[in-house]
Amino acid sequence: MKSPFALFLATCALLFGSFARADVPVRVVRFNDVKPANVKLSMTFEGIGLDPQERVYAYLCGTYSTPDCHLVRWDPQTGEKQYLGSLGAAAARVGNLGPNRYWPKREFIVKGHTHVWYLDGKMWMGTMNAHDYQDMSVIRGGHLMAYDLATGVITDHSQWQPKGVFKDRGGFYAIPVYPPKNVIVGIGVPNSTGCEIIVYNPRTRATKRVRGLPAGSDNGQLAGRDAAVTPDGKVLYQCGPANTAFGLYDINTGENKATGFRAQKVLTSGIQITSDGGKAYVTDLKNIYEFNLQTGTQRTLTPLDPTGAVRQTSAAVLSRDEKKLYYVINQSTADGGAWIEDLYEYNIATRTRTKLRNLKDAIGPAKVSGSHSTASNGKIYFVFRPADNAGILEVDVSDRTGPAPAKR
Repeated sequence: MKSPFALFLATCALLFGSFARADVPVRVVRFNDVKPANVKLSMTFEGIGLDPQERVYAYLCGTYSTPDCHLVRWDPQTGEKQYLGSLGAAAARVGNLGPNRYWPKREFIVKGHTHVWYLDGKMWMGTMNAHDYQDMSVIRGGHLMAYDLATGVITDHSQWQPKGVFKDRGGFYAIPVYPPKNVIVGIGVPNSTGCEIIVYNPRTRATKRVRGLPAGSDNGQLAGRDAAVTPDGKVLYQCGPANTAFGLYDINTGENKATGFRAQKVLTSGIQITSDGGKAYVTDLKNIYEFNLQTGTQRTLTPLDPTGAVRQTSAAVLSRDEKKLYYVINQSTADGGAWIEDLYEYNIATRTRTKLRNLKDAIGPAKVSGSHSTASNGKIYFVFRPADNAGILEVDVSDRTGPAPAKR
């Protein structure tokens, strides 16, 4: 019979996930115990975000014969885990999942590459209904979904678009938000069907489409995987692979221009902008770059891997005090290979890299991704996907960072 203390530890493990012993504490939260029995949570790309209460959301997808994506939530304060619903069911509920009047074929919500953003009482997600853009005959378009914090209902806002999708014959990798104008800014790809900036106000349903600049190549699978909005409403985005020049679109004035800023290797995985809007930190599959939005100049800060090799990595995430960046090297090549799972810290001022720990003991072989999810207490949240039982990873670097910069 277990002792009371052993029972207490077992209860904590169930409520709060597993704590891995390491120099940098991590907490691992999986959702197989709260999901419906027929749901598989095996895939996620970037899909994480925080609400104003700093509860953590992730949308995790499955690859059964009927693919779908599912929204889950974890409260780090109480340990509560919740399954919130299916994105495919939300589209089907309003008749907006093919076959329907817009699309004669069967349609699935295959995956989502966007972060989960909070705007106007809702958590927002963008979708794709295919794994890539090799077979355009199966691609209907990108949906934009919102989970209402007040009602607990997921709504497919694409139902009010002319063809029932926001991005016709494409999808979303990025949907940053701009609260001063109450808009979501979707970057629709691929270029073969027109890279678009889609500005949507959910209160009025007003939708504006602007051609992305420059267009880049037609390989939509390598288009920039992130976009970010400055405090004064400028959207930094990328339509093509890493070496395509970035665009800068001003939500307030409508000015849209190509910049001189480029990354180098394969694809851009993340863009983090400082709270004053002065600098952007951009990750491709080789380096971290700093782009000065005031002067238009750039510099390469560091290779992600100490050897300088191109690896499959997570995006670099800004610390609470915006003085450090955190990332995970996942695999040994740009598109797979042996699992590495090394967590690094990069100090921007001193330009030094520190390996904090290896994550294999916590998550096993799994792809880690996500950014834009640094909490006010300094903890950083990622999503990870093994072969099954994907979930949320909390990295506690709170004692390694200072307070957040004062708001201006």
